[in-house]
Amino acid sequence: MNEAGRWRLALAEQIAGLYGQNPKVAAIVVAGSVGHGRADDYADIELDIFWHEPPTDADRRQPIQQLNADIIEFWPLEDDEWSEDYLMGPVQCDISNFLVSTIDRYIADVLAGDTAVLKQCRMAGLRHGVAVVGRDQMARWQAQITPYLDVLRRAMMAENLNFPALGIWYMRDVLVARQDWLMLADVLVRMQRRIISALLGLNGLYLAHPGYKWLNETIADMRLTLPDRAVRLQHINFVTPTAAVEPLHRLIEETIALAEQELPDLDFSGARRAIGRRRTAVYPDSFTL
Repeated sequence: MNEAGRWRLALAEQIAGLYGQNPKVAAIVVAGSVGHGRADDYADIELDIFWHEPPTDADRRQPIQQLNADIIEFWPLEDDEWSEDYLMGPVQCDISNFLVSTIDRYIADVLAGDTAVLKQCRMAGLRHGVAVVGRDQMARWQAQITPYLDVLRRAMMAENLNFPALGIWYMRDVLVARQDWLMLADVLVRMQRRIISALLGLNGLYLAHPGYKWLNETIADMRLTLPDRAVRLQHINFVTPTAAVEPLHRLIEETIALAEQELPDLDFSGARRAIGRRRTAVYPDSFTL
């Protein structure tokens, strides 16, 4: 861990100590870039706090008051999570609060093949975060989600390498011809997310961030990948949209080929059919009824 991560981790442990005084708290994990060992000088501090019972507003506000911090946002329960962001001087702290029962349910769902992005992110946080309170609870959860199950691996292939997932790719030539750059940029990003998600599944890795943050580090963790994939993906995002189409097409083809090699019993013909389609211009003399 670098210096940026070390002092942030030490601060995170102090903050967690205040939350840990509440008997409702079962476990606390330092998540995000600090917990993953990827912090830089811009990194905030992220804590995932797991509660035996729903936290009250007072439960959540008391540590903030003890820290004399300034609240940025304080959200009510939404999608199984209570969250708050606050500042301690220049350092931002992002807090995510969950019930233990919610995490137990998420783990059961993922082990059954649920590919939901937010559940994957919770699994990544459990696997790679630094437990500072409730280490026994964390060890139990980590044992449940390690190793990555084959049912989830196959579900990730079905989710990302199929005809519906890749079908929009047939519009690539049309969008270039029409100079619909915003829509083309959206399609390029969607296709990149599909192939990254497929590679995560092939490698038994949980998605760490819903925005596909830490791309270079994520690819570096992959055992099964393609030559220079990180460089090639970054290249796609820095060239003109027109110049990005064919390099990305090759990456999609190579990803499907890798999946076919690793999981030969699965049918990827829908993915092949999807990327083989190209919408072409139609002229009066090019067809007859």
